[in-house]
Amino acid sequence: MPAQIADILFDLGANEFLTPYLRRELGEDPENLPEPLPSPRACVRILQPGQRAEGGDLEAEAQRRGIPMVELRCAHIVGTGMVGLPRLIAERLYSGWYVNVRDCDPAVSLIHAVDVARAARLAAESAQSGFSSFTLTDGRDHTMRALAEALSFRLGDKRIFTVKPWIAKLALGSKLYAMVTEDQTIRGDSFAEAFPAFCPNDVCEYLRTHTYDDASL
Repeated sequence: MPAQIADILFDLGANEFLTPYLRRELGEDPENLPEPLPSPRACVRILQPGQRAEGGDLEAEAQRRGIPMVELRCAHIVGTGMVGLPRLIAERLYSGWYVNVRDCDPAVSLIHAVDVARAARLAAESAQSGFSSFTLTDGRDHTMRALAEALSFRLGDKRIFTVKPWIAKLALGSKLYAMVTEDQTIRGDSFAEAFPAFCPNDVCEYLRTHTYDDASL
């Protein structure tokens, strides 16, 4: 079922880790949550690669209330509590079992969770009626090695060896090996076209340069 944050209804599916990012962007204090406002202004669904919308609860709610619905089809989202490909890489790095595959460095599309929250707010504020869908990336050309190295930096500079494919498959497992040896990109960035003033962070640079403190997510 949709979850209300501030005056927006969200369908996050497997992306519930985005909730604190959305609360902060929309001005909610997680320690003192307000009562849901009676009249949401929009519905927003957030998806990542490999995720599908399940059920029509959000569409039905938008129609019942007569409010617009926005779908954000995001690149792989990086942030605290992340899921999917970035999490699998981070877990292998942490355990010391992540490796680069020799002569293989496919492309990967990324977006940081702080920018997903910003995009959700902008889309909800501008939505007028009906259904709209956007693809969302940070607009940079990342590679799998660049992502792994940036995550490694955040995890204390875990060492990454480059090995032959058969060794990499043993170290990574079949599922992750298949993911990191193929392009993981999404076509276009329609959100950037619709909102030219939106300037998302370079995810790999953010991971390397952002100063994390008690207030960071």
